[in-house]
Amino acid sequence: MSTSTPRVRVPCERARGLDRAPSPIYAVVEAMGRGLSRVSRVIRRLEGRGLVSKMPLTEDKRVNVLSLTPGGKKHVEVVETALRRVIGEVFAQLDQAERTELLSLLKKLSGE
Repeated sequence: MSTSTPRVRVPCERARGLDRAPSPIYAVVEAMGRGLSRVSRVIRRLEGRGLVSKMPLTEDKRVNVLSLTPGGKKHVEVVETALRRVIGEVFAQLDQAERTELLSLLKKLSGE
């Protein structure tokens, strides 16, 4: 399954709870670090593929929220499974000291 990074990032906002509850589109825009017009195009493509649904927030109709569809949840599972496999293969090539060093460097790069 060929999926580019922007197409994967919205469904993979799992850590921000998109798979558990609808998320306001402005929160997805902020999480992606892209402009609204760019994210809107990605959302339209994801909607077209049946991976996400967009609807007005019940309490405030001016705010649109994004939810994963059952197909979107399945897609996230497929992507996460593939990522775990690839990461496992990469880490399998490293000894414990190298793994520790790599994790330390990745944390440093991510600002943790």
